[in-house]
Amino acid sequence: MLSKILTSKLSLNSKFLTVASPIISSKCSISLQEYQSKKILQDNGINVQRFLMASTPDEAQDAGQKLMNTIAKELVIKAQILAGGRGRGTFSSGLKGGVKLTKDPSIVKELTSKMINHRLVTKQTKPEGVLVEKLMIAEALDIARETYFAILLDRAFDGPVMIGSPVGGVDIEEVAEKTPEKIFKEKIDFTTGITREQAIQMAKNLEFTGQNVEIAAEQITRLYRLFRKLDCTQLEINPFGETPDGRVVCFDAKLNFDDNAEFRQKEVFTQQDLSETDPREVQAVQLGLNYIQMDGNIGCMVNGAGLAMATMDIITLNGGSPANFLDCGGNVNEKQVYEAFKLLTSDDQVKAILVNIFGGIVNCATIANGIVNACKTINLKVPLIVRLQGTNAQKANEIILNSGLNIIPELDFDTAAKKAFQSVPLKETGPKKHGHSQFGVINCDDTINGIGIDWNGDDKSFPEEIYTCTNKSIEVNKESFVNEICRTPPSGYHVCLSDAISYPESVPIGGPHRPVWVTYGEYKYMPPQRWVHAIEHGAAAFLFNPCGDLKEIEKFKKMAKNCLRRHIITPYKQLPNDELFNIVTFGCKLKLNKVSNYETEIVDFLKRHAIKEGPEFHITEDGEYKFGLIEQAKLISDMEDSNICPNF
Repeated sequence: MLSKILTSKLSLNSKFLTVASPIISSKCSISLQEYQSKKILQDNGINVQRFLMASTPDEAQDAGQKLMNTIAKELVIKAQILAGGRGRGTFSSGLKGGVKLTKDPSIVKELTSKMINHRLVTKQTKPEGVLVEKLMIAEALDIARETYFAILLDRAFDGPVMIGSPVGGVDIEEVAEKTPEKIFKEKIDFTTGITREQAIQMAKNLEFTGQNVEIAAEQITRLYRLFRKLDCTQLEINPFGETPDGRVVCFDAKLNFDDNAEFRQKEVFTQQDLSETDPREVQAVQLGLNYIQMDGNIGCMVNGAGLAMATMDIITLNGGSPANFLDCGGNVNEKQVYEAFKLLTSDDQVKAILVNIFGGIVNCATIANGIVNACKTINLKVPLIVRLQGTNAQKANEIILNSGLNIIPELDFDTAAKKAFQSVPLKETGPKKHGHSQFGVINCDDTINGIGIDWNGDDKSFPEEIYTCTNKSIEVNKESFVNEICRTPPSGYHVCLSDAISYPESVPIGGPHRPVWVTYGEYKYMPPQRWVHAIEHGAAAFLFNPCGDLKEIEKFKKMAKNCLRRHIITPYKQLPNDELFNIVTFGCKLKLNKVSNYETEIVDFLKRHAIKEGPEFHITEDGEYKFGLIEQAKLISDMEDSNICPNF
């Protein structure tokens, strides 16, 4: 994809590769189809499997017949798309799999007619899939042995470094972690290039033997020449292997190019396939901006990749979800600011925009003028929060304040992120991605006014009948039971106190809820509209019928208070008479009609389902809602509840 920030997963600062470090890389990686990469290798004397291209079923059949008549014993047919997961994808024609094997060339036409000009859906494509216009028809090769080989630029060595391992076909990072002694590296002198001795030694390190040592060394030498010739920043062959008949073959290749060398690598750069790239990302590159589409609803405009990453993090920390990564750089001008706003507002999922600029090189007044002009021109309809700090920040903020536009200036980083989240319409924090705010949503949930909607009563008190036993106590049947139920919960999202929330079942395991979450502990009563929010944070809701046996209820409360801090204890008369106790976590509930003799089952349930099954379990602190709180929860192990039920 365009504008991706490239980092290596490998460190070359020690004998073996063990931790991450940045590599020298281009501003973006060039997206080439598999056949294009293999053609580059083939044209430079590097052994790859023989292949032909086809754009129609007739061409595919001719290609398959030609290969079978010459070198191939079996054919592999591969759909040419950039997204991964082709082998397990599904075509719009109904055909399963974007990679097919056959030894019968006569069926190639029929098979490929279900691939060419049909959309292929994989885990990495959009839901509608990608239109397949080309197929690679290649000889299918068995692999007798796999190794790993790569060349990359590394700052620690001020130049290119070879990396090799006799263990290939797997994630090299995993090899480095588990068996670092199987990783070999060798610095290459940029002025003299790779030597024959270095190539031979690497081939031996990769455990080639006999005449294949010389063949592999020659392939390694040619790969380095290609690396230099095409201004690569990284070249990875995985696997670099041998076939059962002794051929040395580069089975798969990944190439990254230095985009500063585009002026002399025009042939490579013109092969760039942008068909699967978001048009906004393509446009951003043309404008000198770095833009990556994401799936949130808060648009971001920032200068500098580090600040951009920090901005996305703090939006997420405050409950929001970034819609994009947009780095306008240190030399941004007014026109680029205007174009950046056009990019942001062209995304229908953007419901608020946060501008976060630190003026080091850039003049904040330039940004402010660009923002004002953009807002006036494009008729901005979503909330805009602007944080400008640094060079000429005072003048910049005056420009914003005097613009007469509905722009919210904010100097504090954290507060700006909170305001961005709070400005998103509540319904937009729904099933896609809902968030949290310690302060709730403005004029939506102050935890005081309107809370009685959740029990059809007064804001200042509970009706006695919802938390006390108005009938005689229920006798537990001799046939006691415990029953665990887990399933995918309904989508969770925030609903203001102006609207009622109902659930399809008496004891919900997820779903819509109030924006402000709760202080953990025992309550006189807590409505499900509150504790459903708590279980998203990993809490366990301990519900009991107040008409049950008082001794059993006390045992139930004791277990809750001594198992985890993130607990809610509340009477809940909606429980059926044959299940006086329920423990609810996100997506699961444990139903019992007594506690005695089932302590082991309760502990086991909590250890399996509490805390980390909540989608937002990382939010450990108490919330502001505490209406009806009797006793606040105490610390059991730590704030993360990393040790559940330590005394049971």
